Amino acid sequence: MDDENTLSITWTLSRVPKEREPYVQDRIPTWQGPIADENTGRWITSHVMNQDFVTWVGQGRIADRSYILARAIAASSWYAAASCATSTQSQGEKTQRR
Repeated sequence: MDDENTLSITWTLSRVPKEREPYVQDRIPTWQGPIADENTGRWITSHVMNQDFVTWVGQGRIADRSYILARAIAASSWYAAASCATSTQSQGEKTQRR
């Protein structure tokens, strides 16, 4: 794991039936799930975890997030302008009522 790679671990638990307690386990089983179909090479997206993997890979090794800042600035500018317009309109309405 580093700035360009992600380690994804899923931990699942299956409760041991009461009649089998205490359960002694010699090893912890592991499994690596396939992310691509062996025959077609296409991504397997039928499981939620695999959908996450496809999204991560699709973003590239280091995702370009510069557009997020640009959108935030644009949205805050629009919000500020809309707030000023509403405030000015409210002031005008108050003046007209007097």
